[in-house]
Amino acid sequence: MDTTSTQSNNRERKAATTNGKRRAIAGGITTIALIAVAVAIAAVAGSFAFNTSSTAQGGIRAVIENIELIRDSAGAGTFVTTVKNNGGIHINSASISIPSVTGATITINDIAPGQTKSGSASISAVNMGDNVTGTVLVGTATYTGSDGGTATDTFSVTVSAR
Repeated sequence: MDTTSTQSNNRERKAATTNGKRRAIAGGITTIALIAVAVAIAAVAGSFAFNTSSTAQGGIRAVIENIELIRDSAGAGTFVTTVKNNGGIHINSASISIPSVTGATITINDIAPGQTKSGSASISAVNMGDNVTGTVLVGTATYTGSDGGTATDTFSVTVSAR
């Protein structure tokens, strides 16, 4: 066996190992870069999916600008709300209600994009029940757009005195 060729092969292996370490570092950097690209693609895909789901819900963008539940001295109440359509889709109907108070439902129809409309409902003293001034109640607003899409929001309102 020739020792000269064995020593030569060992040097080549060391050189390959040294180059292998450099390649391993480059491979690590490449792996990190690929992970970063995958995360970026996932973020873009997630954003697209979120935008698509908003469109699927009708793209309705409505805001309750004012909401009041006023109790008078006789115990009866007046429920008043103002809704603004901030979207580009016509809202056929907006149903604003406080489920815990019978009769506290307002329906506002035909709200054009950019338009603000108000509505009110009278509530008997019996239906106002124990909801005294300062009581905080939770309600729901459901909007139906001209494209058939719907959107739902929740709100809170504090009973005030007249």
